[in-house]
Amino acid sequence: MALPQYGLGNEFMMFAAQQGSSNYGVMFMAEKMGVGPEPLTGSLDFLKRVRPLWAPGDDEGARWGHIGSPSGMIFDTTQFRIPPSGFGGGAAAVAGDYILVFRFNAKSQDDLRAMFDSIRTVAKMQ
Repeated sequence: MALPQYGLGNEFMMFAAQQGSSNYGVMFMAEKMGVGPEPLTGSLDFLKRVRPLWAPGDDEGARWGHIGSPSGMIFDTTQFRIPPSGFGGGAAAVAGDYILVFRFNAKSQDDLRAMFDSIRTVAKMQ
C-alpha cells in the first residue's frame, strides 16, 4: 500500500494490511509527540498536518469528527475522497507520549465506514 509518511523520523510502524494487490487497506502507527523542530501537540494536530499529504488538493471535501470506544478512548478523525474513485480516512488518539494513528484507503464509503467502526473496539490505553 503506497501510504506516504509525514517524515519527521518519529514514526513507528505497527502494522499495515492491504486488500490483495490493490491500494485499499489499513496502516497503524505511533508517532512520538513533543519532539523535532515543529513538535506535535496532539492527535488533531497530527491529522491536520498529514491530511494534505494523504489527499492533496481535497481540503474542501475533508470531513472531521470524533469516534469513541466503549472503554473511553477518543479518536479525532478525518475522511476524504481519493481521486478518481477511492475513499480515505484517518483516526488518531493520544496514548501517553504517543499519537496512535490509523490510516485507511477504501474502495467504497461502506468499506470506509466499516474501517472506522472497527476502531470502536480499541481498548483504553494508559
